[in-house]
Amino acid sequence: MPAQLSLPNEPSLALRWFLVGVRAMGLLIAISLSLNHTQQFAHLPEALEKQPSLVTAAVIFYHLIAAFIVLKVPNSSVGGAIMAVDALMGAVLTYVFGPPYLVLGFTLPVLETATYLGSSLGLAVLLIGGAFYGLISGLPLLEMLKSTQDKAAVIFQLNLAGIQCLLSALLLWLLSLVGRERYERFKLEVAAGHEKQMLFEEIQLKTKEVGEVFGEVGDREERLAELEVTSQQMLGKLEEMAEELHQARAQKDSLETVITELEHRLASTSRKERQSAERELAGMRESLKQNQAAIEQLNQTLEFMRELDSYYRVLHQSLHLSDTLLAITQHLQELLPSQTCVIFLLDEVDGSRELFAEVAASPYTDMFRNLTLQLNEGAPGYCASQRRSLKIDNGAVAVEGGVELPTLLVYEKSALVAPLATGGDVLGAIYLGRPNPGQYRPEEMELLQEYCQVASAALANSLLYQRTITGGLNDPLTHLYNGLYLNERTREEVMRGRRYTYPVSQILLSLDRFEEIQAALGQEICEQILKDVAEIIRQATRETDIPARLEGADFAVLLVHSDRNNAYDIGERIRAAIHARPFGNGPAKVSLTASVGVAGVPHDATNEEQLQQRVEAAIGMSRSSGGNAVSFWNGQRTHV
Repeated sequence: MPAQLSLPNEPSLALRWFLVGVRAMGLLIAISLSLNHTQQFAHLPEALEKQPSLVTAAVIFYHLIAAFIVLKVPNSSVGGAIMAVDALMGAVLTYVFGPPYLVLGFTLPVLETATYLGSSLGLAVLLIGGAFYGLISGLPLLEMLKSTQDKAAVIFQLNLAGIQCLLSALLLWLLSLVGRERYERFKLEVAAGHEKQMLFEEIQLKTKEVGEVFGEVGDREERLAELEVTSQQMLGKLEEMAEELHQARAQKDSLETVITELEHRLASTSRKERQSAERELAGMRESLKQNQAAIEQLNQTLEFMRELDSYYRVLHQSLHLSDTLLAITQHLQELLPSQTCVIFLLDEVDGSRELFAEVAASPYTDMFRNLTLQLNEGAPGYCASQRRSLKIDNGAVAVEGGVELPTLLVYEKSALVAPLATGGDVLGAIYLGRPNPGQYRPEEMELLQEYCQVASAALANSLLYQRTITGGLNDPLTHLYNGLYLNERTREEVMRGRRYTYPVSQILLSLDRFEEIQAALGQEICEQILKDVAEIIRQATRETDIPARLEGADFAVLLVHSDRNNAYDIGERIRAAIHARPFGNGPAKVSLTASVGVAGVPHDATNEEQLQQRVEAAIGMSRSSGGNAVSFWNGQRTHV
């Protein structure tokens, strides 16, 4: 409930200074009027008649003391006493000095009553005091009327009394305004205090609720801690029970061994047989000690070998190199899930052995499309050349000679790199990457090495199949693939590239004016020229590319995991090599040029039919420009 509004008993400092000011101004006015008045103080006692200054000094001293008390002792009881003394002195001094002293004798009690007891009582005192002091002032006035005919003096006295009454009423009104303002301020302070109290109570309530919530959370944490302790105790008991069971089984096995040995000894009647049995038993114990480490290792890798066996069977289901590469990538992501998985294959280009990123499963696949590494370059090149594995834990690893080998991507801090090799032949390397430091364990490194042995065997079979088994699909003159095999592989690779989001490109090449050269040089020399051109194409492409002779002097190359820009560079390399080399022997030497067209999926086409149309349009642009040129079907090179 709101607090009751009531003014305090003690007046404010402003009201007390107001009373002091009224007392001082009234005293000055009274003294001034008394000294300027011609009338003698008829009612002054004889002892003081000749010393009015002494009376005036005493009155001033009293008022100084009263003003000091009012300022320093703001108490209603003290104020009431001062008010009573002021009223008594006012009556006496008004009677002695006459109406001039009425300004203090009448005004001060009225204002003090209003200040200490309220405006209503002040108004009542104004009325009563007015009558009282009027009576006191009227007696000398009546005597003046009887003894003199000075009407002006009488009127002056009446006017003075009236002015004094009006002045008292005005001061009372001003005092009421100050009191009302004080009352309104007090109400505002009480209301503010009430709101502050309510806010404090609400804060206390919220604090209590928060404390209860924290208490409940603490109770739940204690219960969780108790449950965790109970769980740990139960796990400990289970471990003890498992240990006891293991010991019991060991004791049972030991007892069975002892029983078997005793039965053998009892059945043996010959000392020689008994000694032989003892020697055999000692040998078995020694053999058991020697094989304990191997048994433990077999138990640790048994589960891995079961999984590896299933992967091995899947890898050997297909002999196509692209199928094998995709299967290895899929198995690695299942066996060792990683952000990046790249398979590099080693190939010889222009007499230099280089590593090509054949398959890349990564959010950053575009960074691996044209990636080529030399042997000993980067972590994959180092692993392939040294035939050893690397484990990178924090962005880079130091090898012999103080060389640091970083991960292939700055976005990855952990990596595993292992070589692909069979016997003395290095096939390439596998790179696995994860984003955060220290994410690969040593046992995962061993797992990758075991898997690389199986994957290397599968890759070797696929490469052998590609080199030898498909020989029946080769052109008998140049030993390149024929057009039938090229078309079949183009269909497969375009379909697979769309599915696994890697680029496939095709180069179409035709020797310029070859019919004229054939008519001039003859069939035998031209066949040798075609063989030499085929060798140039073979040296300019990778092991995984598919070069083919279509018919006559037309050739083509299918490039897997290679975009149209990379294909353009290879086509330019072939064109420049043909243009720079003289063909034939002796006087039959000739210079040749070639028109080359390039197109790719997905940059130029979305299927194999559209790819064939685009590459034919590209070679048509090279021919129309006069030959000896490499062109895209739209004449523009795409920057990626």
